[in-house]
Amino acid sequence: MPSGLEAPRESSGCIVLTGVDAIAALAKLGLDHPDDADRIRSFVRVAVRTAREKQVGYASNYAGIVAHNEVLHGLCSILRDRGWNELERKNHLLIAHPDSGVTFGVSSADQDTGIRQGDPCTRYPKGQMTRRVVIANHLRFDQTTPTFPKPALLRRNTYLLLFYDDIDRKQIRLEISRPLFMGSTNRLAGWDRRNILPPIDLSGAPAIKQPGPVSFDVRVRRN
Repeated sequence: MPSGLEAPRESSGCIVLTGVDAIAALAKLGLDHPDDADRIRSFVRVAVRTAREKQVGYASNYAGIVAHNEVLHGLCSILRDRGWNELERKNHLLIAHPDSGVTFGVSSADQDTGIRQGDPCTRYPKGQMTRRVVIANHLRFDQTTPTFPKPALLRRNTYLLLFYDDIDRKQIRLEISRPLFMGSTNRLAGWDRRNILPPIDLSGAPAIKQPGPVSFDVRVRRN
């Protein structure tokens, strides 16, 4: 099994979809309600605006953590009632379809997020759980890998909802993309499918502070 699946920042062969093509691709993954894309954009907007209210009197990285967890909560709220299962593994929360193997997670990302010609990278380094997810994605679609019994995680087909708060452009960009590689700094930096959603206008909203690097592989508990 590959130990790291590291790749250079510049990736090739990635399928990038926008507009109705992205919506159709997401429907095949299970986000198949007509208003799912709008609901995702809505809760991402609310999450970032909520985070921006947590800038004064809190630790410098708190606003970013709030944004991440609110986005994750929004995604789970869409899919939980459809029978999807929340999976917590080593402080890493995912939500998975019970049959198809499609699994979603969340990560903040960099300025290339949501740009067709971009090559996004997660904002913060990831841990061993994320590395296992990447390896699982790679093995699932690597036709040269011999077939062998796989544990549950390796049967997953994992996508990440990436979001980036662009203060200069006063917008949030987001996409739902499948990672295949981690860079040398343990950030996800290689994708084979990117489904880009329309940007969210944030004109007039207060700016969110940009904290220093911290991991978002944090424990999330829900009652």
